[in-house]
Amino acid sequence: MGHDPLVIHDVLPESWRSRWRIGLALILAVINIGGFFPSRRPPSTASTGVLRQGSPRWPWMSITVDTGTGGDPDRLLSLFAQLQVPVTFFVSGPPRTWWRFATRDGMTIESQTFGHINLTTHTTRQDEQDLIASLAAIRQATGRRPYFLRPPYGAVDTRVIRLATRLGLHVVLWTPGHYIASAASEGHVLEGLLAHAGPGVILAISDEPPAAPLRLALTVAVESFRAEGYRLVPLAQLLRGPG
Repeated sequence: MGHDPLVIHDVLPESWRSRWRIGLALILAVINIGGFFPSRRPPSTASTGVLRQGSPRWPWMSITVDTGTGGDPDRLLSLFAQLQVPVTFFVSGPPRTWWRFATRDGMTIESQTFGHINLTTHTTRQDEQDLIASLAAIRQATGRRPYFLRPPYGAVDTRVIRLATRLGLHVVLWTPGHYIASAASEGHVLEGLLAHAGPGVILAISDEPPAAPLRLALTVAVESFRAEGYRLVPLAQLLRGPG
């Protein structure tokens, strides 16, 4: 009696079936570990047009400083240079002398708008004029154009993202929950810094605490990050990844 052509008959010996199952399981495991399955892929930070984190695959972190309107980060430049931390400063306003010094010491100067304005509450024309003024100021002081924009207050919408893209700027905030605001003591600042270590983290610091507490906290935190095996890299390197 012939075989039914619509029925698949299992003619493999039991030993071969076991080996086949084991081999398939190993292949799937390797693929899954490699990140090829969508459920294992790192979330795309660029899908919304706002960058918030680098790849979690690498033990890299970036420290960024929001200077706002009342900060005076030039007081910290010697510390960052001594610690060899390639900090990214987001700045506002007309050209400042310390911007050039920061660039010389391996830091990066990026835009936080010219007037430190909430971009979502102005017209596109007003926002464009502000951002163009910011680009010109940074270029004048540092000799390079900025490539990143951090909207003040984290206020951003699709219109702002489209405008920034048209001007050649990438909108960068910070890894959710990783913003260190002003504080009264070095202990509070240090606690906040140490709690936010992690691969791919963009750490944002508001340059509002008094200089002494911030200097002490940063010194201890940077040493701790490195002791844990983290490498502090420029923001552009963190977002670009190896290669």
